[in-house]
Amino acid sequence: MKVSVLALTGTTLALALACATLIQQLQAERIHAQAEATLRRQWEDRFRESVRARPAPLPISPLPATNAPGAQQDHASPLHRDDGRPPDSWWSRFLDRLATRDGHAQLLAEQLLYVRRRNPDLAKELHLTHDEENQVLAAEAEQMLKGQARMARCRMDPACDPKSVWSYWEQEKNPVRDLLGAEKFPEYEQYQKTVSDRLQVRELRSRLDAANGLSDEQAEALVAAMRDERDQFETEARETGRSMSYFGSMIGVMATSQASGPEPPSDAEVLDSAQDFASRLRKRAADVLTAEQMRQFVAIQDEQLTQVKMSLRQRADARASGQ
Repeated sequence: MKVSVLALTGTTLALALACATLIQQLQAERIHAQAEATLRRQWEDRFRESVRARPAPLPISPLPATNAPGAQQDHASPLHRDDGRPPDSWWSRFLDRLATRDGHAQLLAEQLLYVRRRNPDLAKELHLTHDEENQVLAAEAEQMLKGQARMARCRMDPACDPKSVWSYWEQEKNPVRDLLGAEKFPEYEQYQKTVSDRLQVRELRSRLDAANGLSDEQAEALVAAMRDERDQFETEARETGRSMSYFGSMIGVMATSQASGPEPPSDAEVLDSAQDFASRLRKRAADVLTAEQMRQFVAIQDEQLTQVKMSLRQRADARASGQ
């Protein structure tokens, strides 16, 4: 299955990645392109970066009981649709599925598979036991599903301002905060800020043979360098009044900045910014990697830029067809 590449936005990768799951399916269903663009812009103010590619099946721990209080929060009768939108839209079908016990359990299982895929070293970095890791990932999966449900309901309601969804975000982090405690929760938040970089490092390691393997020291240095460069890129954008967007997949994230204004940026502006960001990352990576490691790193970056072009082309085609 080809990886869909999406413009991603925000400050917290956890929910951004879950949002990308929704957007990927929206594209498949060819939902109105403007709804997709609006959703991306709303994520931009709240969630950091990331992406969605369908993960391969992974072993999972038992899910929380669906009759638990937390699991019941998003169980509801199918949404009453009186806004004139097609009753078979993706949003409404998602909510109808979520409204059933079996549907909720299946969606939650999919989220848990996903958070396991994108947090492979969570236990190691936060020094968690196996049981503690399972509890945190289950809480994060439930949190993502609730965020998706709120956004879906908002998108089905013409009177809803998507920005209102984010007022719930801080309270949604409470389960993870309660599990980790006041001392360890900041470590979790810092870890989440480097998830996209860790995904790229993991992909790089998978492409290297034993003779050119990436050491743990190199891996951490590369994560830190990429994170630092992205922070600088974002700071420069803020200082010049530019807005940020993100394109990504399960092999990493490509950041772009563009002039703020009522009109969306041109595809050429977005692509030029992505290429500039990639060039900056390559310069930082060259200080850490060997020649062969660098060759593979550049190959990953080239693939990401190709995916950005594909995404821009899809959006242009959607606009041309009036969708």
